[in-house]
Amino acid sequence: MDQPSRCLSVRQPWAWAICVGEKTIENRTWSTDYRGTIAIQASASKSTVNSFLKPHKSAGIAPAFFSCGAIIGVADVVDCVELNPDLESDPWAEGTICWKLDNARFIADPIPMKGKLNLFVLAQEIGERLSDQLQLPQPPVNEALARKVLDIVRVTPDDLCLDRAVAYGELCKFQDAIRLSSRVVEKEPANAGAYRVRAIALLETGEFSGALADADKSVELEPSFFGGYYYRALAKNELGDDDGLRQDYAKARELNPDLLPFEEAFEED
Repeated sequence: MDQPSRCLSVRQPWAWAICVGEKTIENRTWSTDYRGTIAIQASASKSTVNSFLKPHKSAGIAPAFFSCGAIIGVADVVDCVELNPDLESDPWAEGTICWKLDNARFIADPIPMKGKLNLFVLAQEIGERLSDQLQLPQPPVNEALARKVLDIVRVTPDDLCLDRAVAYGELCKFQDAIRLSSRVVEKEPANAGAYRVRAIALLETGEFSGALADADKSVELEPSFFGGYYYRALAKNELGDDDGLRQDYAKARELNPDLLPFEEAFEED
């Protein structure tokens, strides 16, 4: 393992899941050419940990189990790839850019440090302290407690279908977005978000009638949310329904005043 010179801030419990060797994918919206060992800094925020543990009080896991605001371990960045079907069996892959990690380990004594954005360079003093820690034996892991934690934080690939569909849309991989959002619709026919995600992808692929049908369903399921009206307006625009376009866009803007005025959103060339 190389001496780490870079650091990545990760929220708990994900930082812990990386260092215990379970989470081998870290999801980001950006890539890096860096390859090698990085320090894993657990962010100071405890909000995500608390939200995970609150429904599982009987498990006996206290929030203090997770160190926050400190470097807690290291891992090797071995690759960075876009989300793709080969990763869909991995329960941790869900973002647009998947950092592949290996050789993760905890350090014995967390090193207090404020986190930063992006992959940042470690201060010399912190790097030296971390190097000293890496010469020590890896601290033991309470396997029974670790299994309890993983049972709480780990999800199944099916649970990630909609998040992955959104990520595929952001990557302009619209057929994959359609495939996964369709899977959600099949299993959860009352999931309005899945219809909206599929409507967006269908609009991008020129399947305007299908997009209109999905936007209709989204409005039916969530009539107080602007998104269904907005995407229905876009579909009607493509299908030449000017009156329907104006009506739906007006409703979308009523529900979300941050949308552009109609004349700006649909100005003619």
